[in-house]
Amino acid sequence: MSNRITMPLASSLLALLLGGCATTPAPVSSTRVVVPERFSGGAATATSPATGHSDDWWSAFQDSTLDALIRRVAHDNTRVRVAEARYAQARALARAADAARAPAIGIQARATRIGGPLVNEAGSDGALYGVNASLVYELDLSSRQAGRLDAANHDASARAARLVDTRLLVSAELARDLFRLRALDRELVLVRDAAASQARTLELTEHRRTSGLGSELDAARAAAELAEARAEEAVLLRRRELTEHAIAVLVGIASSRFTVPPTHGAVRLPAIPAGIPATVLARRADISAARSALTAAQARAGIARSAWLPNLSLTAGGGVASSALGELLRSSARAWSLGALLALPLFDGGRRRAEIEVADAEVAAQAEAYAERVLIALREVEDQLSALRRLAEEAAVLEGAIANAKRTVELAASRYRAGVASQLEVLDAQRGELRIRRRALGVQASRQLATVGLIHAIGGGWSTPAAVTPLASAR
Repeated sequence: MSNRITMPLASSLLALLLGGCATTPAPVSSTRVVVPERFSGGAATATSPATGHSDDWWSAFQDSTLDALIRRVAHDNTRVRVAEARYAQARALARAADAARAPAIGIQARATRIGGPLVNEAGSDGALYGVNASLVYELDLSSRQAGRLDAANHDASARAARLVDTRLLVSAELARDLFRLRALDRELVLVRDAAASQARTLELTEHRRTSGLGSELDAARAAAELAEARAEEAVLLRRRELTEHAIAVLVGIASSRFTVPPTHGAVRLPAIPAGIPATVLARRADISAARSALTAAQARAGIARSAWLPNLSLTAGGGVASSALGELLRSSARAWSLGALLALPLFDGGRRRAEIEVADAEVAAQAEAYAERVLIALREVEDQLSALRRLAEEAAVLEGAIANAKRTVELAASRYRAGVASQLEVLDAQRGELRIRRRALGVQASRQLATVGLIHAIGGGWSTPAAVTPLASAR
Protein backbone atom coordinates (compact mmCIF):
# COMPACT_ATOMS: atom_id res chain seq x y z
CA MET A 1 0.00 0.00 0.00
CA SER A 2 2.81 2.34 0.89
CA ASN A 3 4.57 1.79 -2.44
CA ARG A 4 1.33 2.36 -4.39
CA ILE A 5 0.96 5.76 -2.73
CA THR A 6 4.60 6.79 -2.90
CA MET A 7 5.18 6.20 -6.63
CA PRO A 8 2.32 8.39 -7.93
CA LEU A 9 3.37 11.10 -5.51
CA ALA A 10 6.96 10.97 -6.75
CA SER A 11 5.76 11.14 -10.35
CA SER A 12 3.67 14.21 -9.57
CA LEU A 13 6.57 15.94 -7.87
CA LEU A 14 8.83 15.20 -10.84
CA ALA A 15 6.26 16.69 -13.21
CA LEU A 16 6.08 19.82 -11.09
CA LEU A 17 9.87 20.11 -11.10
CA LEU A 18 10.09 19.77 -14.86
CA GLY A 19 7.27 22.27 -15.29
CA GLY A 20 9.15 24.68 -13.05
CA CYS A 21 12.21 24.46 -15.27
CA ALA A 22 10.13 25.71 -18.22
CA THR A 23 8.52 28.61 -16.35
CA THR A 24 9.48 31.92 -17.98
CA PRO A 25 7.96 35.40 -17.88
CA ALA A 26 5.37 36.22 -20.50
CA PRO A 27 6.86 37.94 -23.57
CA VAL A 28 6.48 41.67 -24.10
CA SER A 29 3.63 42.46 -26.45
CA SER A 30 3.49 45.39 -28.84
CA THR A 31 2.83 48.88 -27.60
CA ARG A 32 -0.38 50.69 -28.38
CA VAL A 33 1.67 53.80 -29.28
CA VAL A 34 2.01 54.27 -33.04
CA VAL A 35 5.52 55.60 -33.74
CA PRO A 36 5.82 57.61 -36.99
CA GLU A 37 8.67 57.05 -39.40
CA ARG A 38 9.48 60.78 -39.50
CA PHE A 39 8.72 63.77 -37.32
CA SER A 40 6.23 66.19 -38.80
CA GLY A 41 8.30 69.31 -38.10
CA GLY A 42 11.64 68.13 -39.41
CA ALA A 43 11.41 69.00 -43.10
CA ALA A 44 11.33 72.77 -42.65
CA THR A 45 14.33 72.99 -40.34
CA ALA A 46 17.21 71.74 -42.45
CA THR A 47 19.84 73.69 -44.33
CA SER A 48 22.67 71.15 -44.52
CA PRO A 49 23.60 67.70 -43.21
CA ALA A 50 24.03 67.48 -39.45
CA THR A 51 27.35 66.99 -37.71
CA GLY A 52 26.04 66.36 -34.19
CA HIS A 53 26.82 63.18 -32.27
CA SER A 54 25.50 61.84 -29.02
CA ASP A 55 28.94 61.65 -27.38
CA ASP A 56 29.93 65.30 -27.89
CA TRP A 57 26.85 67.06 -29.22
CA TRP A 58 27.86 70.34 -27.56
CA SER A 59 30.93 70.68 -29.81
CA ALA A 60 28.63 71.72 -32.66
CA PHE A 61 28.14 75.08 -30.88
CA GLN A 62 31.92 75.78 -31.04
CA ASP A 63 32.03 77.28 -27.56
CA SER A 64 35.21 76.52 -25.61
CA THR A 65 33.65 77.65 -22.32
CA LEU A 66 30.76 75.23 -22.84
CA ASP A 67 33.22 72.42 -23.59
CA ALA A 68 35.17 73.07 -20.38
CA LEU A 69 32.06 73.36 -18.19
CA ILE A 70 30.51 70.15 -19.51
CA ARG A 71 33.73 68.28 -18.77
CA ARG A 72 33.45 69.50 -15.19
CA VAL A 73 29.80 68.50 -15.00
CA ALA A 74 30.70 64.93 -15.98
CA HIS A 75 32.82 64.60 -12.81
CA ASP A 76 31.58 67.15 -10.26
CA ASN A 77 27.81 67.42 -10.66
CA THR A 78 26.03 66.03 -7.60
CA ARG A 79 23.12 64.55 -9.57
CA VAL A 80 25.55 62.67 -11.79
CA ARG A 81 27.37 61.36 -8.72
CA VAL A 82 24.11 60.17 -7.16
CA ALA A 83 23.21 58.38 -10.40
CA GLU A 84 26.67 56.77 -10.45
CA ALA A 85 26.18 55.56 -6.88
CA ARG A 86 22.74 54.14 -7.72
CA TYR A 87 24.23 52.32 -10.70
CA ALA A 88 27.02 50.89 -8.54
CA GLN A 89 24.39 49.76 -6.04
CA ALA A 90 22.37 48.02 -8.76
CA ARG A 91 25.47 46.24 -10.05
CA ALA A 92 26.28 45.04 -6.53
CA LEU A 93 22.75 43.70 -6.15
CA ALA A 94 23.13 41.83 -9.45
CA ARG A 95 26.37 40.28 -8.21
CA ALA A 96 24.61 39.27 -4.98
CA ALA A 97 21.83 37.61 -6.99
CA ASP A 98 24.43 35.74 -9.00
CA ALA A 99 26.28 34.67 -5.86
CA ALA A 100 23.05 33.29 -4.39
CA ARG A 101 23.10 30.57 -7.08
CA ALA A 102 26.42 29.14 -5.82
CA PRO A 103 26.72 26.56 -3.01
CA ALA A 104 26.97 27.94 0.52
CA ILE A 105 29.89 26.53 2.47
CA GLY A 106 30.43 27.22 6.14
CA ILE A 107 32.37 26.07 9.17
CA GLN A 108 31.38 26.15 12.82
CA ALA A 109 33.31 25.60 16.03
CA ARG A 110 31.48 25.14 19.32
CA ALA A 111 32.22 24.57 22.97
CA THR A 112 29.38 23.54 25.30
CA ARG A 113 29.19 22.62 28.98
CA ILE A 114 26.14 20.68 30.09
CA GLY A 115 24.93 19.61 33.49
CA GLY A 116 21.87 19.10 35.70
CA PRO A 117 20.12 16.22 37.43
CA LEU A 118 18.98 14.48 34.26
CA VAL A 119 22.35 14.83 32.60
CA ASN A 120 24.12 13.59 35.71
CA GLU A 121 21.93 10.48 35.84
CA ALA A 122 22.89 9.72 32.21
CA GLY A 123 26.50 10.10 33.19
CA SER A 124 27.31 12.54 30.37
CA ASP A 125 27.70 15.84 32.15
CA GLY A 126 30.72 18.01 31.38
CA ALA A 127 32.18 19.82 28.38
CA LEU A 128 31.60 19.08 24.70
CA TYR A 129 33.72 20.47 21.87
CA GLY A 130 33.08 20.23 18.17
CA VAL A 131 34.03 21.51 14.70
CA ASN A 132 31.57 21.13 11.78
CA ALA A 133 31.72 22.00 8.07
CA SER A 134 28.55 22.25 5.99
CA LEU A 135 27.54 22.67 2.35
CA VAL A 136 24.07 23.69 1.17
CA TYR A 137 23.12 23.92 -2.49
CA GLU A 138 19.66 24.73 -3.80
CA LEU A 139 18.95 23.22 -7.20
CA ASP A 140 17.32 25.91 -9.32
CA LEU A 141 14.78 23.56 -10.85
CA SER A 142 12.06 26.21 -10.89
CA SER A 143 14.40 28.89 -12.40
CA ARG A 144 13.68 31.08 -9.38
CA GLN A 145 17.33 31.98 -8.84
CA ALA A 146 17.83 32.61 -12.56
CA GLY A 147 14.80 34.88 -12.53
CA ARG A 148 16.17 36.89 -9.63
CA LEU A 149 19.48 37.30 -11.45
CA ASP A 150 17.68 38.31 -14.64
CA ALA A 151 15.61 40.92 -12.79
CA ALA A 152 18.70 42.28 -11.04
CA ASN A 153 20.57 42.54 -14.33
CA HIS A 154 17.71 44.46 -15.90
CA ASP A 155 17.57 46.72 -12.85
CA ALA A 156 21.28 47.42 -13.36
CA SER A 157 20.64 48.15 -17.05
CA ALA A 158 17.91 50.60 -16.08
CA ARG A 159 20.25 52.33 -13.64
CA ALA A 160 22.96 52.51 -16.29
CA ALA A 161 20.48 54.13 -18.69
CA ARG A 162 19.35 56.57 -16.00
CA LEU A 163 22.99 57.51 -15.44
CA VAL A 164 23.37 58.29 -19.14
CA ASP A 165 20.09 60.22 -19.08
CA THR A 166 21.20 62.20 -16.03
CA ARG A 167 24.47 63.18 -17.71
CA LEU A 168 22.63 64.32 -20.83
CA LEU A 169 19.98 66.15 -18.79
CA VAL A 170 22.55 68.02 -16.70
CA SER A 171 24.76 68.91 -19.66
CA ALA A 172 21.73 70.18 -21.60
CA GLU A 173 20.65 72.22 -18.58
CA LEU A 174 24.16 73.66 -18.36
CA ALA A 175 24.14 74.56 -22.06
CA ARG A 176 20.79 76.32 -21.68
CA ASP A 177 21.99 78.32 -18.67
CA LEU A 178 25.21 79.30 -20.44
CA PHE A 179 23.31 80.41 -23.54
CA ARG A 180 20.96 82.45 -21.33
CA LEU A 181 24.06 84.04 -19.82
CA ARG A 182 25.41 84.81 -23.29
CA ALA A 183 22.06 86.36 -24.24
CA LEU A 184 22.12 88.55 -21.14
CA ASP A 185 25.65 89.69 -22.01
CA ARG A 186 24.51 90.71 -25.51
CA GLU A 187 21.43 92.43 -24.10
CA LEU A 188 23.61 94.31 -21.60
CA VAL A 189 25.67 95.66 -24.50
CA LEU A 190 22.49 96.95 -26.14
CA VAL A 191 21.18 98.55 -22.95
CA ARG A 192 24.54 100.15 -22.17
CA ASP A 193 24.82 101.51 -25.70
CA ALA A 194 21.30 102.88 -25.36
CA ALA A 195 22.20 104.45 -22.01
CA ALA A 196 25.31 106.05 -23.53
CA SER A 197 23.22 107.43 -26.39
CA GLN A 198 20.63 108.77 -23.97
CA ALA A 199 23.39 110.34 -21.91
CA ARG A 200 24.57 112.18 -25.02
CA THR A 201 20.97 113.18 -25.74
CA LEU A 202 20.62 114.52 -22.20
CA GLU A 203 23.84 116.50 -22.59
CA LEU A 204 22.62 117.97 -25.86
CA THR A 205 19.23 118.77 -24.37
CA GLU A 206 20.79 120.52 -21.40
CA HIS A 207 22.96 122.54 -23.76
CA ARG A 208 19.91 123.53 -25.81
CA ARG A 209 17.99 124.45 -22.66
CA THR A 210 20.76 126.70 -21.36
CA SER A 211 20.98 128.27 -24.81
CA GLY A 212 17.29 128.99 -24.81
CA LEU A 213 16.56 126.56 -27.66
CA GLY A 214 15.05 123.81 -25.55
CA SER A 215 12.71 123.43 -22.62
CA GLU A 216 13.12 122.07 -19.14
CA LEU A 217 10.50 119.44 -20.04
CA ASP A 218 12.79 118.01 -22.73
CA ALA A 219 15.68 117.85 -20.29
CA ALA A 220 13.58 116.13 -17.63
CA ARG A 221 12.29 113.61 -20.17
CA ALA A 222 15.83 112.80 -21.36
CA ALA A 223 17.01 112.38 -17.76
CA ALA A 224 14.13 110.00 -17.06
CA GLU A 225 14.99 107.91 -20.13
CA LEU A 226 18.62 107.70 -19.00
CA ALA A 227 17.63 106.64 -15.48
CA GLU A 228 15.32 103.96 -16.86
CA ALA A 229 18.12 102.56 -19.04
CA ARG A 230 20.47 102.39 -16.08
CA ALA A 231 17.80 100.70 -13.96
CA GLU A 232 17.29 98.14 -16.73
CA GLU A 233 21.02 97.48 -16.71
CA ALA A 234 20.82 96.68 -12.99
CA VAL A 235 17.95 94.26 -13.65
CA LEU A 236 19.96 92.45 -16.33
CA LEU A 237 23.01 92.26 -14.07
CA ARG A 238 20.89 90.71 -11.33
CA ARG A 239 19.51 88.12 -13.75
CA ARG A 240 23.03 87.39 -14.97
CA GLU A 241 24.29 86.77 -11.44
CA LEU A 242 21.41 84.39 -10.71
CA THR A 243 22.09 82.46 -13.92
CA GLU A 244 25.79 82.31 -13.04
CA HIS A 245 24.89 80.89 -9.63
CA ALA A 246 22.77 78.20 -11.30
CA ILE A 247 25.74 77.18 -13.46
CA ALA A 248 27.95 77.02 -10.36
CA VAL A 249 25.59 74.49 -8.77
CA LEU A 250 25.67 72.36 -11.92
CA VAL A 251 29.47 72.20 -11.95
CA GLY A 252 29.64 71.57 -8.19
CA ILE A 253 31.27 74.83 -7.12
CA ALA A 254 30.19 77.32 -4.47
CA SER A 255 28.55 80.31 -6.14
CA SER A 256 30.87 82.78 -4.40
CA ARG A 257 33.91 81.10 -5.99
CA PHE A 258 32.58 80.82 -9.54
CA THR A 259 32.31 83.28 -12.40
CA VAL A 260 31.89 83.19 -16.17
CA PRO A 261 33.60 86.13 -17.94
CA PRO A 262 31.26 88.15 -20.18
CA THR A 263 31.48 87.42 -23.88
CA HIS A 264 29.71 88.95 -26.84
CA GLY A 265 30.44 86.49 -29.62
CA ALA A 266 28.12 85.64 -32.47
CA VAL A 267 25.29 83.18 -31.93
CA ARG A 268 26.07 79.77 -33.49
CA LEU A 269 23.26 77.44 -34.48
CA PRO A 270 24.15 73.92 -35.66
CA ALA A 271 22.45 72.83 -38.85
CA ILE A 272 19.61 70.36 -38.35
CA PRO A 273 18.96 67.70 -41.00
CA ALA A 274 15.65 67.39 -42.79
CA GLY A 275 13.37 64.54 -41.88
CA ILE A 276 14.95 63.26 -38.68
CA PRO A 277 13.90 59.59 -38.40
CA ALA A 278 11.88 58.63 -35.35
CA THR A 279 14.23 55.67 -34.85
CA VAL A 280 16.66 58.01 -33.10
CA LEU A 281 14.32 57.91 -30.11
CA ALA A 282 15.29 54.27 -29.56
CA ARG A 283 18.61 55.44 -28.14
CA ARG A 284 17.02 57.81 -25.61
CA ALA A 285 18.32 56.70 -22.24
CA ASP A 286 15.03 57.29 -20.43
CA ILE A 287 13.21 55.04 -22.91
CA SER A 288 15.88 52.38 -22.51
CA ALA A 289 15.55 52.65 -18.73
CA ALA A 290 11.77 52.29 -18.94
CA ARG A 291 12.10 49.21 -21.11
CA SER A 292 14.62 47.63 -18.73
CA ALA A 293 12.31 48.36 -15.78
CA LEU A 294 9.47 46.65 -17.67
CA THR A 295 11.60 43.57 -18.39
CA ALA A 296 12.70 43.40 -14.73
CA ALA A 297 9.05 43.53 -13.65
CA GLN A 298 8.26 40.64 -16.00
CA ALA A 299 11.10 38.62 -14.52
CA ARG A 300 9.72 39.23 -11.03
CA ALA A 301 6.28 38.13 -12.21
CA GLY A 302 7.87 34.84 -13.26
CA ILE A 303 9.51 34.55 -9.83
CA ALA A 304 6.15 35.09 -8.14
CA ARG A 305 4.59 32.27 -10.18
CA SER A 306 7.45 29.91 -9.39
CA ALA A 307 6.67 30.25 -5.68
CA TRP A 308 4.10 27.43 -6.10
CA LEU A 309 6.81 25.06 -7.32
CA PRO A 310 8.86 22.88 -4.96
CA ASN A 311 12.33 23.67 -3.68
CA LEU A 312 15.02 21.00 -3.67
CA SER A 313 18.13 21.56 -1.57
CA LEU A 314 21.13 19.29 -1.19
CA THR A 315 23.09 19.31 2.06
CA ALA A 316 26.36 17.79 3.17
CA GLY A 317 28.16 18.05 6.44
CA GLY A 318 30.98 16.64 8.43
CA GLY A 319 32.84 17.26 11.64
CA VAL A 320 34.22 16.04 14.91
CA ALA A 321 32.94 16.21 18.47
CA SER A 322 34.48 15.17 21.83
CA SER A 323 34.37 15.98 25.51
CA ALA A 324 38.11 16.66 25.43
CA LEU A 325 39.98 18.92 23.04
CA GLY A 326 42.73 16.35 22.65
CA GLU A 327 40.28 13.75 21.32
CA LEU A 328 38.90 15.88 18.46
CA LEU A 329 41.29 14.53 15.83
CA ARG A 330 40.62 10.83 16.55
CA SER A 331 38.61 8.92 13.97
CA SER A 332 36.12 7.79 16.58
CA ALA A 333 35.02 11.41 17.06
CA ARG A 334 34.21 12.02 13.40
CA ALA A 335 30.79 12.09 11.74
CA TRP A 336 29.35 13.02 8.34
CA SER A 337 25.95 13.42 6.72
CA LEU A 338 24.34 13.81 3.28
CA GLY A 339 20.80 14.89 2.75
CA ALA A 340 18.16 16.27 0.41
CA LEU A 341 15.24 18.48 1.32
CA LEU A 342 12.18 18.80 -0.90
CA ALA A 343 9.68 21.48 0.11
CA LEU A 344 6.33 21.96 -1.63
CA PRO A 345 3.87 24.70 -0.61
CA LEU A 346 0.29 23.50 -0.21
CA PHE A 347 -1.69 26.26 1.48
CA ASP A 348 -0.73 29.78 2.54
CA GLY A 349 -4.07 31.57 2.85
CA GLY A 350 -3.73 33.27 -0.57
CA ARG A 351 -0.39 35.00 0.06
CA ARG A 352 1.31 33.63 -3.06
CA ARG A 353 -1.65 34.39 -5.28
CA ALA A 354 -1.67 37.94 -3.96
CA GLU A 355 2.04 38.25 -4.71
CA ILE A 356 1.39 37.10 -8.29
CA GLU A 357 -1.31 39.76 -8.65
CA VAL A 358 1.05 42.39 -7.26
CA ALA A 359 3.75 41.37 -9.76
CA ASP A 360 1.29 41.37 -12.68
CA ALA A 361 0.04 44.83 -11.69
CA GLU A 362 3.64 46.06 -11.61
CA VAL A 363 4.19 44.70 -15.13
CA ALA A 364 1.07 46.53 -16.33
CA ALA A 365 2.20 49.76 -14.63
CA GLN A 366 5.69 49.54 -16.13
CA ALA A 367 4.22 48.86 -19.57
CA GLU A 368 2.08 51.99 -19.34
CA ALA A 369 5.05 53.98 -18.04
CA TYR A 370 7.06 52.83 -21.05
CA ALA A 371 4.27 53.79 -23.45
CA GLU A 372 3.95 57.19 -21.76
CA ARG A 373 7.70 57.73 -22.01
CA VAL A 374 7.52 57.09 -25.78
CA LEU A 375 4.64 59.56 -26.13
CA ILE A 376 6.50 62.19 -24.11
CA ALA A 377 9.60 61.71 -26.25
CA LEU A 378 7.59 62.17 -29.44
CA ARG A 379 5.96 65.30 -28.04
CA GLU A 380 9.26 66.80 -26.90
CA VAL A 381 10.83 66.38 -30.34
CA GLU A 382 7.80 67.83 -32.10
CA ASP A 383 7.70 70.75 -29.65
CA GLN A 384 11.31 71.69 -30.35
CA LEU A 385 11.00 71.26 -34.12
CA SER A 386 7.91 73.46 -34.09
CA ALA A 387 9.66 76.05 -31.94
CA LEU A 388 12.68 76.15 -34.24
CA ARG A 389 10.52 76.56 -37.31
CA ARG A 390 8.46 79.42 -35.86
CA LEU A 391 11.47 81.13 -34.30
CA ALA A 392 13.23 81.11 -37.68
CA GLU A 393 10.18 82.82 -39.19
CA GLU A 394 10.13 85.38 -36.37
CA ALA A 395 13.87 86.07 -36.76
CA ALA A 396 13.40 86.77 -40.48
CA VAL A 397 10.61 89.26 -39.76
CA LEU A 398 12.58 90.99 -37.01
CA GLU A 399 15.57 91.42 -39.30
CA GLY A 400 13.48 93.68 -41.50
CA ALA A 401 11.94 95.38 -38.47
CA ILE A 402 15.40 96.31 -37.15
CA ALA A 403 16.32 97.94 -40.44
CA ASN A 404 13.10 99.98 -40.42
CA ALA A 405 13.53 100.96 -36.75
CA LYS A 406 17.09 102.13 -37.39
CA ARG A 407 15.90 104.24 -40.31
CA THR A 408 13.12 105.67 -38.13
CA VAL A 409 15.65 106.82 -35.51
CA GLU A 410 17.79 108.48 -38.18
CA LEU A 411 14.82 110.34 -39.64
CA ALA A 412 13.52 111.41 -36.21
CA ALA A 413 16.96 112.71 -35.22
CA SER A 414 17.25 114.62 -38.50
CA ARG A 415 13.82 116.19 -38.01
CA TYR A 416 14.71 117.12 -34.43
CA ARG A 417 17.94 118.81 -35.51
CA ALA A 418 15.98 120.69 -38.15
CA GLY A 419 13.51 121.86 -35.53
CA VAL A 420 10.45 120.26 -37.15
CA ALA A 421 10.05 117.43 -34.59
CA SER A 422 10.03 117.26 -30.84
CA GLN A 423 12.47 115.40 -28.68
CA LEU A 424 9.65 113.04 -27.72
CA GLU A 425 9.56 111.76 -31.30
CA VAL A 426 13.28 110.97 -31.14
CA LEU A 427 12.98 109.21 -27.80
CA ASP A 428 10.04 107.15 -29.03
CA ALA A 429 12.01 106.09 -32.09
CA GLN A 430 15.03 105.13 -29.99
CA ARG A 431 12.86 103.23 -27.55
CA GLY A 432 11.20 101.35 -30.41
CA GLU A 433 14.54 100.36 -31.94
CA LEU A 434 15.88 99.15 -28.59
CA ARG A 435 12.74 97.09 -28.01
CA ILE A 436 12.99 95.40 -31.41
CA ARG A 437 16.72 94.72 -31.05
CA ARG A 438 16.21 93.18 -27.62
CA ARG A 439 13.42 91.03 -28.98
CA ALA A 440 15.67 89.88 -31.81
CA LEU A 441 18.33 88.92 -29.27
CA GLY A 442 15.70 87.02 -27.33
CA VAL A 443 14.71 85.11 -30.47
CA GLN A 444 18.37 84.23 -31.11
CA ALA A 445 18.70 82.90 -27.59
CA SER A 446 15.42 80.99 -27.91
CA ARG A 447 16.69 79.33 -31.10
CA GLN A 448 19.82 78.20 -29.25
CA LEU A 449 17.74 76.88 -26.36
CA ALA A 450 15.36 75.08 -28.73
CA THR A 451 18.32 73.51 -30.52
CA VAL A 452 19.65 72.20 -27.21
CA GLY A 453 16.14 71.03 -26.37
CA LEU A 454 15.92 69.14 -29.66
CA ILE A 455 19.30 67.49 -29.11
CA HIS A 456 18.19 66.46 -25.63
CA ALA A 457 14.81 65.25 -26.89
CA ILE A 458 16.34 62.89 -29.47
CA GLY A 459 18.90 61.52 -27.05
CA GLY A 460 21.96 63.65 -27.84
CA GLY A 461 22.51 64.61 -31.47
CA TRP A 462 20.65 63.47 -34.55
CA SER A 463 22.92 60.88 -36.11
CA THR A 464 21.02 57.60 -36.44
CA PRO A 465 22.64 54.73 -34.49
CA ALA A 466 23.82 51.76 -36.49
CA ALA A 467 21.56 49.33 -34.63
CA VAL A 468 18.60 50.21 -32.45
CA THR A 469 15.92 48.37 -30.53
CA PRO A 470 12.53 49.01 -32.15
CA LEU A 471 10.21 51.30 -30.24
CA ALA A 472 7.20 49.16 -31.12
CA SER A 473 7.72 46.83 -28.15
CA ALA A 474 6.47 48.61 -25.10
CA ARG A 475 3.89 46.27 -23.60
